[in-house]
Amino acid sequence: MRFFELSYWFRVYTEPLADKAFFVTLALIILGLVVALLAKFKIEKISDGSVRRIWRRLARFCLTISILTGVTLFFNQTATPILGARWWYLLWLISGLVWLGLIIYDWFVKVPKERNSREFYESYAKYLPRSR
Repeated sequence: MRFFELSYWFRVYTEPLADKAFFVTLALIILGLVVALLAKFKIEKISDGSVRRIWRRLARFCLTISILTGVTLFFNQTATPILGARWWYLLWLISGLVWLGLIIYDWFVKVPKERNSREFYESYAKYLPRSR
């Protein structure tokens, strides 16, 4: 299986993707753009700032990865020597996983902490005198 060989990933001159791989990659690019668009519409309906920040980051993630993969796919299909190399896909995959990990960390760690501190402040502030 050539997929696990280093020469497969780091070859400068690569042949274009096969039909099935091309359409799967194109479908993932379109899916990423649709998710980014839906997240953008969802952002407008959310009033909580922490959750809005998470959805904004998710929309940027999907849009950026889709555009970069589309550009790399274009260079791969046109057989551009360095810019169409397969290691770009590997680079986008690794950086995307790190970026998605940070978004998930924010969602499950930072947002609950911010909500708890906001609720604590609101419960504390109701006993403070208000300025007139």
